[in-house]
Amino acid sequence: MLFRSRFIPNGFIVPESKGVNWNDITPRMSAAYALTKDGKTALKVSLGKYVDAQDGGGTFGVNLNPTARLPVNTVTRAWNDANRDYNPDCDLLNPLANGECGADSNLNFGKNIYTNFYDDNLIHGWGVRPFNYEFSASAQREILPRVGLNVAYFRRWFGNFVVTDNRAIGPEDFSSFSITAPADSRLPNGGGYTIDGFVNVNPNKFGQENNLVTSSTNYGKYIENWQGVDINLTARGFKGVTLSGGLSTGRTKLDQCEVTKKLPEMLLGLASYNVANANVWLAQSQCARTEPYLMQFKMLGSYVIPHVDVLISGTIQSNPGPQAPANFNASNAVVSPSLGRPLSGNAANVAVNIATPGDLYGVRTNQVDLRFAKVLRFGTTRTNVGIDLYNALNANPVTAYNFTYGPRFMSPLGIMPARFLKFSAQIDW
Repeated sequence: MLFRSRFIPNGFIVPESKGVNWNDITPRMSAAYALTKDGKTALKVSLGKYVDAQDGGGTFGVNLNPTARLPVNTVTRAWNDANRDYNPDCDLLNPLANGECGADSNLNFGKNIYTNFYDDNLIHGWGVRPFNYEFSASAQREILPRVGLNVAYFRRWFGNFVVTDNRAIGPEDFSSFSITAPADSRLPNGGGYTIDGFVNVNPNKFGQENNLVTSSTNYGKYIENWQGVDINLTARGFKGVTLSGGLSTGRTKLDQCEVTKKLPEMLLGLASYNVANANVWLAQSQCARTEPYLMQFKMLGSYVIPHVDVLISGTIQSNPGPQAPANFNASNAVVSPSLGRPLSGNAANVAVNIATPGDLYGVRTNQVDLRFAKVLRFGTTRTNVGIDLYNALNANPVTAYNFTYGPRFMSPLGIMPARFLKFSAQIDW
């Protein structure tokens, strides 16, 4: 297949390439045991292994299918519109810095040169596909007739992580800099702290790529796991009441420090790590995090009024706010004193995260929904007439925020939809 565009006038040919060849054994098992002779208490455990999809890339989301091994066909470059004519006054076909344009982020753009290579030990063989194990243990007890309590522990851990090593550069080809967060009550602990370990590739190595997609175990320890606890109560037909719900809490632990120390280029936008924006840089000091336990509460219930066949039901839920990074647009004037030089690639600024993931969250969201329904019978027909009341308390918690640091940082971008009514009718005959 011939690939050609206005920026690649000579084009290049995409040759045939083989895909992955994986073999896996994925055990899954479970067991249940009655702890008491009355059969009202049970213990249940389960353990299972689950693998990523064929094109999966583990936590880093790297495409493991070598059919994606193409010459570079997309690129970015900095542009400084010095004369304010809103036109890049430079030769865009020249990959080096010229005129108002910085150098291409990848100097192999448009060339019939392959910059992505795949470790054979990663794309062929047994047990090499990214995976996660899931373990659960729960105890169930009937505390009253038709009323049960369930307490469960869950743990999920991941393995066979995939990383991309740019072999054209090494840790010695990066310079580090620090950013002092502004004093601001909207930031963790009021701001004013210093984040060390942001990196910038040296100018003589800017735009060079020779990527090897391989296993993270070649570079050090990588840890990711999640654990949590659920406490649920279920009541069915207890004096006309049906009730189900309870509390749930859990947290994620992530440690990539050994890997990012040897592959600092990974800090320049980790889609899995910086949840809000993969183009925002993280610091080496932010390479590990253990999130706080986040509590959720959800409950649903219903009650049928005897003799009149009127159903009253509702749901209550309380969820933590979204994780909130602080994407700070650091100019050369801010970076240069610490870096000792301007940013590479003629970049005027760089976006960095000045709130370590897991340190800052939005406000909690609480919501109540109600439903009222009446059954009407006429001969052989049955009509169910209902009224649904969404957001019954007309709450207005924020559901989306502006994560770009500045005057509008943490300003609402979306709130819960207002209370509304819905009428419905269902006829059966």
